[in-house]
Amino acid sequence: MFIRTRSGISIKEFITEYLNAESDYISKRISTLFLNGTPVDDLDYEILTDGSVLALSAAMPGLAGAILRKGGHLAGLRTRVEKKHSAEKAASGAWVKLKLFNALVPELGPGLLSRGIWVKASSISSFPAESNILPPYTDPDNPDEMVHVIVKAV
Repeated sequence: MFIRTRSGISIKEFITEYLNAESDYISKRISTLFLNGTPVDDLDYEILTDGSVLALSAAMPGLAGAILRKGGHLAGLRTRVEKKHSAEKAASGAWVKLKLFNALVPELGPGLLSRGIWVKASSISSFPAESNILPPYTDPDNPDEMVHVIVKAV
């Protein structure tokens, strides 16, 4: 799913503003984060830009979970990745691809779906007509355009 946000927003601001999660929830429930495939420890420092991919997970089991956990004692076992951080805060909009895993799906997913998410039109062509998804406008000449999808409560 894609979320339209402003470029230059921190991960913490994004989770607070767009996922409606409070600081306590973020610190206790979201234990593993990846930004563009790289583990994140500092949610205030890392920023989102157009095209960012943000993956969020609750606690993961085992050694891998302990190594990847934000601020974990075993974070030093991670492969070092040189991060490029842009300090500039742009006022332009950004598309962020959001991926939710395990316990976060039922906790954050319904709120996101009821407010609406953006998806590529080509990815929703397989949904049955009787589903709870409100029909989006799609342009048959441009199947990869982004469409706003809202899921009705049942």
